[in-house]
Amino acid sequence: MLGLTARQVQRLLKRLQLEGAPALRHKARGRPSNNRILDGVRDFALELIRENYVDFGPTLAREKLLERHQLAVSKETLRKWMTEAGIWTLRRERKRRLHQPRGRRDCLGEMVQIDGSHHW
Repeated sequence: MLGLTARQVQRLLKRLQLEGAPALRHKARGRPSNNRILDGVRDFALELIRENYVDFGPTLAREKLLERHQLAVSKETLRKWMTEAGIWTLRRERKRRLHQPRGRRDCLGEMVQIDGSHHW
């Protein structure tokens, strides 16, 4: 049922008896990733964006960082950093423009007056 061999199950049971339930969790849990980007690189990239590319989106900012500063970061990582720093807002969080609703027409096929006047 677990997809483990009999030897693996015996090894896990032995470890469970000696060290308890925490011994069954993965040993790398809670440790930083080996593939992480250092905080200094993150701060440097955000500083460059604030100085030069504050009105750019994450994709264009990534291209410019790679082209002009030889700093290779994925666009999704850059999007996450820019969102956390408050430089970029997600599309769904951007303020939507409100349009005044147009009143219903009295008759089918009636002409609509665009100038907003209420006379006939």
